[in-house]
Amino acid sequence: MKTYYSFALALAAILMLVACQPTDNKSTATSPGSAETAASKPANAPAYRHLKGQVGTLAVVMDLAYRPAGDDEFSTDMYHGSYYYSSKENPIDLYGSVDSTGQLVLYEVTLNDDTSPTFTGSFDQEQGVFKGEWSSGDGKKKMPVELHENYDDAVRFTTYELEASQDLFEGKENSPYATISKIWLQPAAGTDATLASFLKKIIHQGLVGDSLATLYPIQEKAFEELSKDYFASYRTDMGDVKEEELGPDDSFMFTYEQNASVEVLYNQNQLLTLGYWDYWYTGGAHGNYGTWLASYDLAAQKEITLQDVFLPGYEAKITPALEKAVRSRFGISAKEPLSSVLFEDAIAATENFGLTGKGVIFNYPPYEIAAYAAGEIRLFVPYSEIKNLLQPAFAAKYVK
Repeated sequence: MKTYYSFALALAAILMLVACQPTDNKSTATSPGSAETAASKPANAPAYRHLKGQVGTLAVVMDLAYRPAGDDEFSTDMYHGSYYYSSKENPIDLYGSVDSTGQLVLYEVTLNDDTSPTFTGSFDQEQGVFKGEWSSGDGKKKMPVELHENYDDAVRFTTYELEASQDLFEGKENSPYATISKIWLQPAAGTDATLASFLKKIIHQGLVGDSLATLYPIQEKAFEELSKDYFASYRTDMGDVKEEELGPDDSFMFTYEQNASVEVLYNQNQLLTLGYWDYWYTGGAHGNYGTWLASYDLAAQKEITLQDVFLPGYEAKITPALEKAVRSRFGISAKEPLSSVLFEDAIAATENFGLTGKGVIFNYPPYEIAAYAAGEIRLFVPYSEIKNLLQPAFAAKYVK
């Protein structure tokens, strides 16, 4: 199944791949055994693209993150992001890579491999142009695709990365280790200075939290402090693990990972929606992950709150729209209980939300409303279905 679970694992693999690779700007990577990081330095590989164009006759917008291949023979270019049809503006997650023929293949994240549509084509990195074909999951429907990099009404970002890792037993081959990485966005050169300052501040806060961001307003310094605490906690957890007791295949179960990144879900018309994504593995059958969404009014330079969007008392009235979104997302008939996929037969609105120009995304990380295998559940509710629940000023601005 290509669930959000597989997407998260793909993204985690991408983040581990980048640990030794350049993005637009990257800190010097460190080897396991070192907890030191270096200041960011320029590199040549672009890592975020805002693309506009068509799938067949339908207008689409794609936000795509690129991670270049590593030096070893097993690495390949990796991509992840999302796209939406302009008529709906409901983001659809994507991930993929360049295949053996040199074609970029992007998979839509769906519930089933057999019904996962794909984009296949060539991506000219220098020109910022993707040309190819969109194919339905069953292969019966195909449409030409042409997308061009375009920032006429969007913010251009560069990407930065920091990574550090530390061996549990220094100098031992195949030692267990802890690794931590962070990938974040900064407005590109040429962005209005006031807007650039606002974006740097809110992205820093979104990644590390208000308190740490206040103490350490520089991302590198905040990362250094986070790394120290993380490695100290790792060594405490591993306090009773003896080097001589480890077999050749035991390292993985004592290896920790913690990765964080910023995803762009919507970047258009002075509205920016970001996803702050975290993945962590501390032993066991699998890691865990989750995304916190946040939307920003770039003209007013403020984060948009639920109170800005909804009238008081919306929580009880929005449940039918959320239930409709669940049934659509999982293909549940009107007669089936929601508990056939969720923990309960009812669903409540969450404070974890983001906006597009035409609707609200409510985001539920694994285990919040369903089992881990269901993945991270994003429910899209069009403004047109909840007009009576919206603040008049917000509706006047966004509901066309």
